[in-house]
This record gives sequence, structure tokens and C-alpha cells, in this order.
Amino acid sequence: PATLRYVSQTATGKALPFTLRVGDGAETKLSIPPTGNAWKNLDLPVTLRAGGNRVTLAGQVDGWDAISLRALEVIAR
Repeated sequence: PATLRYVSQTATGKALPFTLRVGDGAETKLSIPPTGNAWKNLDLPVTLRAGGNRVTLAGQVDGWDAISLRALEVIAR
């Protein structure tokens, strides 16, 4: 088990729906809360396999809603 820490920023006043997939695992639905344009940590628990892992964070909103990502950190638990 591990934690993926995204440092993100949103300009919208609402939570934004995303999906997270690690490797060939199932997609996990999540909402990224509004940050009021501040950079904030978003910690997501995941299971990583030995070796390389592909991490996909996909937005589920059509249109202009978006987040900015500054960093991604893997934290062992």
C-alpha cells in the first residue's frame, strides 16, 4: 500500500469528478475538492506493484473545468 500525494489547485467553486487508475487495476471514482486557487495536497491511497506503475488521473467534466497539478509524490505506508 502507498499514498499518491497530488499537489493541486482549482479555480472552480465546486468539486470536480475524476477517475484514478493504477496499472491495469480498476478505475476509482473520486472528486477533487475546490481549493480557492490555493495549492493543496490531495492524498489518495493506492496499491502499487513492484517495478513501474502507470498512474492515470482522468477528468470527467466536459468543458472548461480543470485542475492544475504541481507535483506528484509517492508515500510508502
